[in-house]
Amino acid sequence: MDIHTLLHRLAQNYRKHRIINHMSQAELAERSNLDEKYITGLENGRENPIYIALYKLSEALHLPHPMIDSIA
Repeated sequence: MDIHTLLHRLAQNYRKHRIINHMSQAELAERSNLDEKYITGLENGRENPIYIALYKLSEALHLPHPMIDSIA
């Protein structure tokens, strides 16, 4: 799997769980203590995630830390 496919799947997985949890990007940003523009960039493939961001997103969405194992 190439890096672009991996990042796309990762972004879509977090977006899916954000929607399942009935959260806006703004609410997820607040709960994860990340900038809303960063969340938008991740979901749109413009930002490359760093591990700590993945950890914070997983915490906010009540998912395993981090959710990397479930993207393949």
